[in-house]
Amino acid sequence: MPPKALIPPALYPLLALLCLLAPAARAAEDGSIKWAYTTLSSTTPGAIVSSPAVGPDGTLYVGVEIGSSGSLISAGRLYAFSPEGAFKWFFAPDALNTDWIDSTPAIAPDGTIVFGCWNGRLYALNPNGTTKWSLNTDGYISASPAIGPDGTIYIGNGAALLMALNPNGSLKWRYPTSDWIDSSPALGPDGTVYFGCWDNYVYALNANGTLKWRYLTGSDITGSPCLAADGTVYIGSRDKKLYALTPDGTLRWSFTCGDTIDGSPALDREGTVIFASADGRVYALRPDGSEKWRYPAAGSPALQSIYSSPAVRNDGSVVIGTSDNKILCLNANGTLRWATPVGDWVDSSPLVTADGTIYVGCQDKVLYCLNGTQPPLATDWGQFRRDPMRSAWQPLGVAANNTGRISNMSVRASFSAGQNISVGTWLNGTGSRTLLARAVGPTLAGFGVSGVMEDPYFAVYNQGAFVSDN
Repeated sequence: MPPKALIPPALYPLLALLCLLAPAARAAEDGSIKWAYTTLSSTTPGAIVSSPAVGPDGTLYVGVEIGSSGSLISAGRLYAFSPEGAFKWFFAPDALNTDWIDSTPAIAPDGTIVFGCWNGRLYALNPNGTTKWSLNTDGYISASPAIGPDGTIYIGNGAALLMALNPNGSLKWRYPTSDWIDSSPALGPDGTVYFGCWDNYVYALNANGTLKWRYLTGSDITGSPCLAADGTVYIGSRDKKLYALTPDGTLRWSFTCGDTIDGSPALDREGTVIFASADGRVYALRPDGSEKWRYPAAGSPALQSIYSSPAVRNDGSVVIGTSDNKILCLNANGTLRWATPVGDWVDSSPLVTADGTIYVGCQDKVLYCLNGTQPPLATDWGQFRRDPMRSAWQPLGVAANNTGRISNMSVRASFSAGQNISVGTWLNGTGSRTLLARAVGPTLAGFGVSGVMEDPYFAVYNQGAFVSDN
């Protein structure tokens, strides 16, 4: 007697379809590799130390080293990719004046790409890859630029200078320190410029380039600061300590690790400070400096040294690169969620974009794109250089002793002239803050957006009462 069919024959086509779809579903799992682009040939030495940034139109930008530390000639490129991994273009400094590009690019609101090179030049490129301007700073640049709300560009270099430039590349001012500046500056809401230096100091400069204060640590500083809503400045030093400094430069607390801190901290929505150390562990500290968790847990073998900076996602999970040739995702409690193997160690810091996609460079010369199920956490400083465009600027209204923030504001709709649309939001926390809201119309055409409103009208109401308009 023939065996009895467990599935009716009528469902066979559906079963076959599900089997075909299953691999695609698995490929979209959180942390799985979506695509990987190899920037250089297998015979060409090089690496990606730069961290990726994203432009207003979704284009990805990342710097690449060509050659090794023992190479007679070193070179660099700045690559541009579509979000789907299609190569768009690369920029290379001229052959007689080239060197590594380890600087993470910062993207201006108009799409201008700004980055430094070890040849000492700061470059500004148009979105199509052509040169807008370049400036010789007379000292190598491994740091990443910051871009203020007025378009001012801030960068440190190996000539011990922190420089402020106008959007056209002309010098605004420069401040001399006593040693190299590999730390990338961060900008406060009042225009204060924060950065570290190889002379062991954390600096705070006024918006006009004069010294506001400086704080002496026990060793050189290569990592970059992050800024909390209450004005606290968090920064690591190679003296094995993570420092929390008040807005006036006094010590709030410090936490000692087992080795140097070369990366930059990030903050979750509770104000937890998350960072990694060359001791091979990721740490999470409460705002008072007490330890919340560490990974691997105390008593467990440490990983190899970690130089990547963390990115915090909306559910509190943390994505970070390691020297164990893996990209890790940790749960909000510090336990391991997933680990994705890659071809070499990862010094580059992950970029998490609005749709949850994760991008990160690797020493194997590959830019990796991972599927992600969580968008970035919209906190005061959720990932390296704060936002996906890597501007390193704290928005208006974040001030000392005020923790109020927008919790949610999102809308997408199409409507015709004369129609109205309402956008609702709410604030949480304490204190008051100034918020910048604007209606953008014709300028969006420059980013390929069609059907824009020629003259949008924007009005603000508070519980039905008119507040202001444009």
